[in-house]
Amino acid sequence: MSKILVVDDSMTIREMLREVLEGHGFSSIFEAGDGQEAIDIFRREKDIGFIITDCHMPIINGYMMCEVICSLNNGSLPPMLIITAEADIKIREKFKKLGVIGWIMKPIDKAILGPLLADLVHQRIK
Repeated sequence: MSKILVVDDSMTIREMLREVLEGHGFSSIFEAGDGQEAIDIFRREKDIGFIITDCHMPIINGYMMCEVICSLNNGSLPPMLIITAEADIKIREKFKKLGVIGWIMKPIDKAILGPLLADLVHQRIK
């Protein structure tokens, strides 16, 4: 099974996402606390098949991270979902142009997120 990369500067969010993903049978999950760490993991690991990321993070933000990963991945993103408190439609559109497939607003309801996330990842992961 392909690997999943979870990127958020909040350890609480990363742990919650890992718990949800593991609860739905995913086991190859990598975590990053900022965009630079995510880029480093993407370069090192093969077969990152899905990315879940926040938008606003230190060092390198989510948008810049997407641009770098896109360039490292022959001009396209692996399936990517944004989980953020950012509601600005202009920012959503920028991410959408890069190929981001979805946007979930924080705060997150874990009971709703679990089945939704599992279905989305299963549909998109290679």
